[in-house]
Amino acid sequence: MRRLLRILLTAATALSLVLCVVTVALWVRSYHRMDSYKKVDIDAGRFLNVVSLRGGVQVAWAGGGYAPEPTGGWETFRRVPPSDWQVLTGSGTQTDRSFAGFRLATGDLGGGSMPFWSARVPYLAPAAALMLLPAWWGRQRFRGYRRDRRRAANLCPACGYDLRATPDRCPECGTIPA
Repeated sequence: MRRLLRILLTAATALSLVLCVVTVALWVRSYHRMDSYKKVDIDAGRFLNVVSLRGGVQVAWAGGGYAPEPTGGWETFRRVPPSDWQVLTGSGTQTDRSFAGFRLATGDLGGGSMPFWSARVPYLAPAAALMLLPAWWGRQRFRGYRRDRRRAANLCPACGYDLRATPDRCPECGTIPA
């Protein structure tokens, strides 16, 4: 059972590291290209847009009669809009809160008949979260490597004190070696 858990933890760590690298790559790309994914439901009058732009990803939704052009899918733009450009914010914005790169805007478009919300998350937030598991895993591996190296050199596994004179107990920290 422990072996299976160790394998699962290692696989989750590897996946987390790969996703972190992909997130950082998208972060760098977002300063040179604008990537956009649109999904438009004309019959229901709904619109979903996911945009990767200037170090963050923004999700915008509008419904209740909002029907833009009937296009959808992925698009890439070589020119990046100005830094204050945001999806679905403007004259109808009622709430617009931002902090440390995060942004939330809600409101109505078209005179109150089309509600919308827009949320932006900087790429560095998920990249930092995805890096926690690999960092913990690396720390555990380093501790094990250091402990094994100290044991092989007849040093205290806890503090590194030379145990050749007192092999039964460390006179520095009191640890009893295994």
